[in-house]
Amino acid sequence: MSDCDDLLRMFQSITTTDHDALIAQFGRLLALDAHTSAFFLESSNWNVETAVNMYLATVSSGDEPEAKFLSDLSQAQSAQFLPHQQILLHLIFQNTGRAAWPAETRLVFTSGVPFGADQDIPVGPIAAGAQVQLDLNTTMPRESGTHYGTWRLMSKDHSFGDPVWIILTVAGERPKDAMVADVGDHGMEVDDEMDVGGYHDNVQPDMEL
Repeated sequence: MSDCDDLLRMFQSITTTDHDALIAQFGRLLALDAHTSAFFLESSNWNVETAVNMYLATVSSGDEPEAKFLSDLSQAQSAQFLPHQQILLHLIFQNTGRAAWPAETRLVFTSGVPFGADQDIPVGPIAAGAQVQLDLNTTMPRESGTHYGTWRLMSKDHSFGDPVWIILTVAGERPKDAMVADVGDHGMEVDDEMDVGGYHDNVQPDMEL
């Protein structure tokens, strides 16, 4: 159904102002799930006519979804980490297109090393111009060296936006006599002057970036 007038006539029988009821009826008439229905209604300040027009603009615009990756991962990519160390990465994207991203949008691991992170993260519909932050909980591999993994935003079976390259370096096994300070919730802080598997520089504690 693509005619706005026909859709609005279908909604004329809706007289309730209860938000849950509006979400349920909006989803039933447009064959949308509750999350997507709530997105359009909330974005329209619960005005059904505005929500219908927004929905039609999204599904009929013909525009491919667009995205820009905003996070700067240079700090993590220039550091060295211990085997099995945990790093929380904040991945921020912006919808640079003219329409909301489709409801089925997700961030998907596509190649390389997944670092123990989620490989399929739901994103959902993000309005044009809006930003979204996705948290990637990574764990360093056991093997020393530089490891990479790639994630892509996907809509149905099509990727969009630039690939997100996660490039992290493992310094090597920690020697038994290494001096390690317990810093509680922040993990284990490693003295960057000690020898860690033959590496001396820039060994990082568990961190959030």
